[in-house]
Amino acid sequence: MCRLFSHNSAASAVSNTAIVLVLKEEFALLEGLEDYTLQQYGELVIENNGLTGTSELEEIEGLLYFDYENNNIDNITNYYFATIFKSDDAFWLIQFAVPAEEAESSLPQFIEWAKTITFIEQI
Repeated sequence: MCRLFSHNSAASAVSNTAIVLVLKEEFALLEGLEDYTLQQYGELVIENNGLTGTSELEEIEGLLYFDYENNNIDNITNYYFATIFKSDDAFWLIQFAVPAEEAESSLPQFIEWAKTITFIEQI
């Protein structure tokens, strides 16, 4: 079973085994944002989320990503594989998450899912 949630520029999907979180940050939110590279945007996300020193941008199979662990409200440690993309009008932060003990076995699936992400150019 999978539950989908959506609101404005954010969406999430929750199943019994994983969570997917999507955030669209439109270029109109910040003057000059469209001129940022994926690397610059990724560094900004890491810094703004207090992950500097614990997470860094890396590349795997053509994907730019960072990963981190965080405790949820139930004090369960989750692993997040956070991928970043740039479309014609926005940056996208798409994160896949599982309990930390499932990180190693889930990573190949997260990579495959992330490699299927595409954007349709607006007309």
